[in-house]
Amino acid sequence: MIALYARQSLDVKDSISIDVQLEKGKELVRKGENYRVYSDKGFSGKNTKRPDFQRMMDDVAQGRIEKIIVYRFDRFSRSLLDFCVTWEYLSKYGVEFISVNEKFDTSTPLGKAIMFILMIFAQMERETIAERVTDNYYERAKQGSWMGGPAPYGFEIDRLIIDGREVPTLRVIPDKMKIVKEIFQRYAQEADVSLGKISKDLNLRGIPGKKRSTWNNVSIARMLCNPLYVSADADIYAYYKTLGVTITNDVSEFDGLSAGMLVGKRKAADASGIRKRKSISQAKFSLANWPGNIDSKIWIRCQQRLAMNEQLKRVGKGKNTWLTGLIFCGYCNRRIVAYKDRNTLNQPIRLSCAGHRDGICDHVIRQQGFEVEDYVERKLINLLEECDQKSNSEVIIETVEISNQEKIELQQIEEKIQNFLKCIEAGQASDTTMKFINAEIEKLSKRQEELHQKIMEPVRQEIKFEKIDFKHLEFEDKKLVASTYIEAVKIFENYVEIIWKF
Repeated sequence: MIALYARQSLDVKDSISIDVQLEKGKELVRKGENYRVYSDKGFSGKNTKRPDFQRMMDDVAQGRIEKIIVYRFDRFSRSLLDFCVTWEYLSKYGVEFISVNEKFDTSTPLGKAIMFILMIFAQMERETIAERVTDNYYERAKQGSWMGGPAPYGFEIDRLIIDGREVPTLRVIPDKMKIVKEIFQRYAQEADVSLGKISKDLNLRGIPGKKRSTWNNVSIARMLCNPLYVSADADIYAYYKTLGVTITNDVSEFDGLSAGMLVGKRKAADASGIRKRKSISQAKFSLANWPGNIDSKIWIRCQQRLAMNEQLKRVGKGKNTWLTGLIFCGYCNRRIVAYKDRNTLNQPIRLSCAGHRDGICDHVIRQQGFEVEDYVERKLINLLEECDQKSNSEVIIETVEISNQEKIELQQIEEKIQNFLKCIEAGQASDTTMKFINAEIEKLSKRQEELHQKIMEPVRQEIKFEKIDFKHLEFEDKKLVASTYIEAVKIFENYVEIIWKF
């Protein structure tokens, strides 16, 4: 069956009526061919949201239509992109398209060639639109506006008036932000606390999460790594710079008053609808238009602990012992594998030398995993108790702290020197400009040295160490503490040797 389609947005003197369009279309219908009329009166051609157009597309999908005839190309669509998308749909069902006025017929070689050219221009239009949307997205982020979606825990969405126009922002919910600060401080400052322990404590206190009533490791970790909470100062600028993240604001703007945003963290959805994570170096960091709430030192300390957890998961993936990744054969120095015998009721941890398994070690490890763990645990507890006794007295260390403005200056100096060096490497400097560049680099280097000297000046400060109750730590935290103090645990046939890092 043939479909005759007509559209008229306004019934005015110079417009072509629906009836005229249909009469012109009928001239191409051969005698004996069946046709059906589809018409949209009072609808624009700027998009395909037209009732009879959609009814026609439904009939195409049902296999009822073999050919569509329109009087003129713009009666079908005024958007090249919409037309090409619709043509792909028609091609899927083997439907031909004819425009009376333009003598356009996709059943002919010329029509197919023209269609191919139109598809190329439509693809260019798609890419232009995508670039425009992306540029607008990052420009909004650069201005500090909230980029959309549900507000994270501790915030609610609000509006700000900037330069006479409303822009989205986040506003603090005091009671919930108090919980946020508690989570950050505990994870940064309590050595024996874990993601699981924090979530368990919050659940026991009946504090609901953001999307669900309970907390878990994932929800806590996502909060801790989110820069929406941090007071972004020069340390935060340096942190993301080190990670290779593109920073849209100048370092001079990192005054510690505003929070931050990391945008462009995920790719577009693939064919399965999954949006995979990008490398963090592909993301962009922008200062937000709401204030930061978490001190940068606490926030960075949390990132360090999270990174250590990830490293431990990669190095010691085993779940049978918290010594995974640290235990080695004392004879061949190959790794010791810990496993459990599933047929045994109490499932003791058995240890096996990888060298013995591969036939290069003649010795047999006779210790059980629990025995080795108990021995190392006792030694670790003794070491930690010695540290606790020392920390009960006043401990004086040498540390230093320069102002945020000086940190900003140091970052600016390093970037200026790098820019001058790039200019020289690219061969863009003449003899005259080389003299200027050398003088500037010398001046910048002198100031850089002054700041570094200031950092090296000792400042005496009293600190207290948190007591670590190793025996009651969770599995992952035991791995963390063990890897902090122990270089390796060498296992021999009848005894164990601990090699300490200190």
